[in-house]
Amino acid sequence: MTRLTKWCSPRTGEVKRVNIERKGLKVKLWIERIPEAPSGFEVRYYGNEADFSVPRVPGEPPHVSEARAALAEVGLDLNRCSWDDIVAKAK
Repeated sequence: MTRLTKWCSPRTGEVKRVNIERKGLKVKLWIERIPEAPSGFEVRYYGNEADFSVPRVPGEPPHVSEARAALAEVGLDLNRCSWDDIVAKAK
């Protein structure tokens, strides 16, 4: 089961990050709003690359493969969704 949770800036109240929580995931994984990025956001993580819970897609970093699988589980496509779509799915 995948759960997306919002982290808001205490100063502005704007959603800056959406945390991804999944059963079996041992690293901290999140999607962060980066206006300069082509998609408007980037997938980031903290932890060991060996601790991701999904098989790696060839040619793709493991944290991106994990985020792709997590977003697919909640009905979003990492390549086609916007930051606003991700925020709308988060609790």
